[in-house]
Amino acid sequence: MKFVETARVVKGTSTPAFPHSVDNSFPALTVVLLAAGAMERDGLFFLAGCASFAATLAYFGLLAFGGMHLIEKLRSAISGC
Repeated sequence: MKFVETARVVKGTSTPAFPHSVDNSFPALTVVLLAAGAMERDGLFFLAGCASFAATLAYFGLLAFGGMHLIEKLRSAISGC
């Protein structure tokens, strides 16, 4: 799969071989910021990593809450109650 993406970039199109979500980007940003803060002993990057972690938790919490709410609505619509 890596070869296909590399071939597309060389060819001139930067679209990935398949569409994917960005759900993994938030935790990855958190890891990068926390690692940069730890490696450079920089408190600002560490605080940014902590803020990114809190935002990631909020995002996935809201995503889970919305998913549970949607399932509940679908279940009640299917059962007719």
